[in-house]
Amino acid sequence: MQNRPAILITTAMIASLAVNAADPQEGRVAANLSLARTAYAQGAPIELLLSITNRSPHPVWMDQTYPRFAGPGHHGVTVSPKEGRRFAKPDTGPQQEAAGVVMRRRLAAGETCSYKIYLQRFMPGPPVGEHSLEYSIDIPVETEDGRMAAASGDGSLDVGIFPGEESDLKDSLAAYVKELQVSDLAKSDFWLRRAAEEALAVTESPLVLPSLKTLFEIGSTHNDVSPLGKFRGNSDAENLLLSIIRKDKGYHLQSAIAVLHEWDYALSSADFAALCARDDMGFQYSLLQYAEKMNRASYLPAVASLRDSKIPAVAAQAKRVQQALEANGR
Repeated sequence: MQNRPAILITTAMIASLAVNAADPQEGRVAANLSLARTAYAQGAPIELLLSITNRSPHPVWMDQTYPRFAGPGHHGVTVSPKEGRRFAKPDTGPQQEAAGVVMRRRLAAGETCSYKIYLQRFMPGPPVGEHSLEYSIDIPVETEDGRMAAASGDGSLDVGIFPGEESDLKDSLAAYVKELQVSDLAKSDFWLRRAAEEALAVTESPLVLPSLKTLFEIGSTHNDVSPLGKFRGNSDAENLLLSIIRKDKGYHLQSAIAVLHEWDYALSSADFAALCARDDMGFQYSLLQYAEKMNRASYLPAVASLRDSKIPAVAAQAKRVQQALEANGR
């Protein structure tokens, strides 16, 4: 009988280890990625399913910062090739979250939520062949008592890329556009529409340009035209961007100017002057930065006109850029 307490303690320890071995994820918020299909045509958006499961006994809350799900101190979702070689850095695509999109979600104990995201958000589309990828997930969540924790997980994926027909990609893009054009929003799944926007935004083929035009007109991320950035030198992309700049009511212009920066594309003096003359002032500081980079002496009259801006920072920047163009403008 002397050894009974020790036996009981040992038995309890073995039972505890058995429980932990049975479900190592119990008590935390787990996350994982899976492929919707194992093979995709080259150039098509590669669909991933992000699943988050609350294995803790209490509810947690998370900000749905789609598509990366990152937050302060948390990298969100990352995906990269498993092998040593690395592809070129991808175009980042839209940086702004759509207005009203970052919604907080309550995840009850035992509940799972899922989102469609796309590989090309995290790396360029792989070439034809078989590819092994690795992912890491670190999404901030808030516990019931206000503490910060993480939905986390890591793993690997294998995807095959085969040569695709142009018609197949066109059909795929048309299906995504159809998701955007649901007339009765009350009957539309918000996250299905948002995933369709993301698929169009990350598509790397110029075949997507007509679909992007639709996205910029009716999508919830329509204020962000940065998906055009990846099409530098493409005349159709340039014409689309110029039409947006010339006709826009204002909400595209901040990201449009960023694309001009990225392309090193010089607007005509008339287009630049028309932008400077607009009443909406939210983009003028960025426009002056663009003018300084382009270093066009022909922009001088329009730049000088902004010295009278009601925004002190814009007026000061206009004075500085004017002086720089007078000294060194081409």
